[in-house]
Amino acid sequence: MRLLSLLFLMAQMGRAVAGVVCGAEEPCTVEGGIYLASPPSGWNGRDPLPTVVFYHGYGNTAAQMLKNRSLRQAFDRLGILLVLPQADGKAWGHQGRQFRRDDFAYTQAVLADVRARFPVDEAHLFAAGFSDGGSMVWDLACRARLFKAYVALSGPFWDPLPPYCPAAPFDLLHFHGLSDNVVPLEGQRYNKDEMIEGLFRSFAIITDANGCKPAPDTFATVGDWVVRSWTRCQSGTRLDMVLHKGGHEMPPDWADFAWRWVQDRARVASARPAAK
Repeated sequence: MRLLSLLFLMAQMGRAVAGVVCGAEEPCTVEGGIYLASPPSGWNGRDPLPTVVFYHGYGNTAAQMLKNRSLRQAFDRLGILLVLPQADGKAWGHQGRQFRRDDFAYTQAVLADVRARFPVDEAHLFAAGFSDGGSMVWDLACRARLFKAYVALSGPFWDPLPPYCPAAPFDLLHFHGLSDNVVPLEGQRYNKDEMIEGLFRSFAIITDANGCKPAPDTFATVGDWVVRSWTRCQSGTRLDMVLHKGGHEMPPDWADFAWRWVQDRARVASARPAAK
């Protein structure tokens, strides 16, 4: 009887281990595609994990992003589970593009699988993305309620601009380089069918959707960054635009700044009265 119990326990442990075999070294497979996941090295295997789902840029891959030492080390140091979805082709299927795969349904499948494999800290579950991945984050914020907060770098809405955001209200932080010539602040047309919108036009959509005034409520300087913030929105959410002197890039220390911002938004959300 003891032998049977031991075998059963070993089988259960085997299933638990098998459940997390995929991740950083081996892709996890879900309906619609694959993703990679890298838990922080200091994790004890039990405690809930703050989680970021990071969408790569145009032409990149989840594997390439995992090899980005600064990205991986930043989230490892912060104790955050890094989840890296993989586009179906070179780009994401956000507003302004039509793809075979529904990237919203794919994201839902990734989240369901991640939750089955890891104890996700739901209060600190956020989406982030760079360039085309940033535009995917904007679209998710506007059209879906899948994350607690959204962090985009160098990628706002594409044309046509959404007339409204059905998933509002939401918290969104955006980083953009003043010298970005790939996705200029004014926007850019890539061909007759595809155009990325200007950052300020994109912000006009989400400030309205969140019940914010058109102009920022506060301005601040953080090192070389200028932070424009909408802090008095009727919805209680917050929008932040961080402008830095760089180009089309992820500025140094962005992850630390974003993590403090996500934690702050989680504290504010926890203090709100529960919806009736």
